[in-house]
Amino acid sequence: IAWRRLAKGAQPSILQIRTLAPGETMEWRDTWLPREPGHYRIQGILPSDEPEPLRTPWAQVEVSP
Repeated sequence: IAWRRLAKGAQPSILQIRTLAPGETMEWRDTWLPREPGHYRIQGILPSDEPEPLRTPWAQVEVSP
């Protein structure tokens, strides 16, 4: 794991409960500064009340020098 936003624990100020209407969407953005150039696999994981978090499909990214 190269980066994990909640690695040191969740902060109450960033947690929220929101119910989306049918067809409504929500988008989150963040920034990651890679340690070094190379090929990386990334995945978004959204914790929820379900036994397993919601996960995006894996994506490939390449960081140039």
